[in-house]
Order: sequence, then structure tokens, then C-alpha cells
Amino acid sequence: MLKAELRACEFIGRMGGDEFAVVFPETTFATALEFAERMRSKLASTPIDVAGRRISVAPGVGVADRSGGKAMTFCAARIWRCTR
Repeated sequence: MLKAELRACEFIGRMGGDEFAVVFPETTFATALEFAERMRSKLASTPIDVAGRRISVAPGVGVADRSGGKAMTFCAARIWRCTR
């Protein structure tokens, strides 16, 4: 679902388990935030079939920029908070 929304210069990678990171090298912080919210809403409103049952998900999202050089540490901490 996420891959279909990305431009050629953007990419997605699995960080672990059910955690993913999306990199937007040519995007403003505000645009990345809009994308994150749009994907969160889309995921939350799309039930998933698991063993014949439809379940809903409640995704948590976060956006960080590379200023300060610790964006991935910040993102990992935010993802951890969303899972607790």
C-alpha cells in the first residue's frame, strides 16, 4: 500500500517486525507529515484479512528531518513509544 504512493526518488524499508521507515530525500517536512497522516488514515480504514477474519489496525506514525544528524534515533524512539 505504501509503495504505491511513493515517487521514484523515495523509498521504504522495514526497520523490524511491523515497523517501516520511508525516506523522502526531496520533500519538505510539511509534505512528509501530510504523507504520513494520509497513510496512517488509509491503513486505519483498511481492514486486513487474517485467517478468514477481518481485523483493523491502529498505526502510529512519526516524521523526523535530518537536521541535527540523529533522525533515525529520534524515529526509532517515536516508533517505540507508539508500540507501548
